[in-house]
Amino acid sequence: MSMFKKVTIVLVIIMLFLLQAGIALAQPQDVEGHWAQEQILEWLNKGWAECDQDGMFRPNAKITRGEFMALTNRAFGFYDTTEVNFSDLAGDHRYAEEVAKAVAAGYISGFEDGTIRVDECISRMEVTVILARIAELPQSEASEKLDGFKDKEDIPDWSKGFTGAVVDMGLMDGYPDGTFKPQKDMTRAEAVVALHNAIVVLHAMNITDPGFLDIQPTIADSGKLQRIILFYGLGEDFTEGSVVFHLPLGITATAYQDSVLIKDSTG
Repeated sequence: MSMFKKVTIVLVIIMLFLLQAGIALAQPQDVEGHWAQEQILEWLNKGWAECDQDGMFRPNAKITRGEFMALTNRAFGFYDTTEVNFSDLAGDHRYAEEVAKAVAAGYISGFEDGTIRVDECISRMEVTVILARIAELPQSEASEKLDGFKDKEDIPDWSKGFTGAVVDMGLMDGYPDGTFKPQKDMTRAEAVVALHNAIVVLHAMNITDPGFLDIQPTIADSGKLQRIILFYGLGEDFTEGSVVFHLPLGITATAYQDSVLIKDSTG
């Protein structure tokens, strides 16, 4: 069964307990003016991406395989896990659960030697394979865009079909110098933009995917200090399936016929 055709739709609610409603989230200083600023800020606001302890996003830093899995799982709402047994992954590793989610979702399987290499950087060609699997794109080796890259011969045969499909769908692109740089390590900014493009394209294809239910909250009531109430109208078109809310401790959700009321249970 397609991972995007499950009956259950997972909607992640990130509850922000602010001293008063309307306070904007602090923006990291190192993304201002960056080419991926818009997507990065959107992902930070949605809780899909995170800054480091210094409040920096470090958009040009390389991203590890574990970090990329965490981004992907949060953005697409992959919460199911499965038992994994990789020789280089301890059960208490910070990304052990993210690996279990990625394997359960079917977009990653590890290497032939039984490793997952979660702390190694992920390359651009590896990302093309992941995106193609998530979007279930047919491989496209006969791609004009792929043939247009100066370094197309550097793309391994095993990933050419995936790369062609991803490039043709506009999920990733090359560099201004006409190269694709398949072996280059992915940056944090590039990872966010590639995943963002995948979500946008899937949504445009009318594929309902976990984590991207197009519902905008309406503030029904808000008080002082740490109390906020959100009202989600599902609409008359929502007639089948279910919505699963992942809520922090102290937050309750009450379901009605075509809406959900989310509030601080202490209010």
